[in-house]
Amino acid sequence: MRLTDIIKESGRKGEEGSLTFSEIKKVSPREEEMERKKARELYERAVFELQRIGEAVIKGRPFSIERLRTIAKEFVDSLLSKDYLFLEALYREEKDWDLATHSVNTAIIAFKIGYGLRYDRKALNALVLTAFLHDLGMLTIPEEVRKKPGRLTEKEYEIIKSHPLESYRILKELCRDCGVIADIVLQEHEKEDGSGYPKGLKDGEIHEYAKVIGLADIYGALIHPRPQRKRFLPFEAVKQIIAVFKSGFPTKILKAMINELSAFPLGIYVRLNTGEIGRVVSTNRLAPLRPVVEILVDPEGKRLKEPKHIDLSQHHLVHIVEAFYKEEI
Repeated sequence: MRLTDIIKESGRKGEEGSLTFSEIKKVSPREEEMERKKARELYERAVFELQRIGEAVIKGRPFSIERLRTIAKEFVDSLLSKDYLFLEALYREEKDWDLATHSVNTAIIAFKIGYGLRYDRKALNALVLTAFLHDLGMLTIPEEVRKKPGRLTEKEYEIIKSHPLESYRILKELCRDCGVIADIVLQEHEKEDGSGYPKGLKDGEIHEYAKVIGLADIYGALIHPRPQRKRFLPFEAVKQIIAVFKSGFPTKILKAMINELSAFPLGIYVRLNTGEIGRVVSTNRLAPLRPVVEILVDPEGKRLKEPKHIDLSQHHLVHIVEAFYKEEI
């Protein structure tokens, strides 16, 4: 199924009880900065806790996930009320691959997909916690392989493919309460069509959390830079996933990704066919390609003193022609 087909099918009608719009609420700059600061602090707490666990793993010492479990619940509470944590995951600069940061980003993206699947709070808590811990096995991969800037050799790729088994072993041996989590992270790289690893499982053999985290892991990797490439724009990342992994994930999970992450997510900057430049401040799951845009720059390239808003779902002659990150303006 093509990306445009999934977008059209997802946008035909809203599900009963679902929210149609996601938005950056109109608050004062001071209030917005305070909310962003709270999100950054919570994000950093998660990174710090995962770094602590990572140090224990490297030393082969047992570790507890109780503090991480509490942080996972706080993430869910925050993400259910505001999108600032998601903006941290989407736009935070990653100069180098870092396990803790990558795992936090994956957990946030997994939450968005899980929310789109209508998971309840308990399920979302479990999903976020599992996503935090999904890649611990990467700590056993030699750094020269993990951070290699060029194409991996076949032997190096086989080394990388061992990390789900290592994650499973670590969680079973060093974490007292991680039995179910270990079973799930072992399956994170399995695919619906049997093309995944380490066991080549198919369809119903794979836990749904593993499918969600696997998709979030790919999306998160694509929207952040890696040694061998620049980061993809969110819309490009979705297109890449559909093109390469369309048979690897259930359509309902791909739909949830598109509905919740959006082709043009909150905060992304866009150029309209009018020549104006702005940022997306509200998304509409019934029309994913036509968000609400806050216009910041006029067609002549002059920054507006007072930004104005345009709902593209109500202005059919106006459309987005380009998207980019803020630093590219």
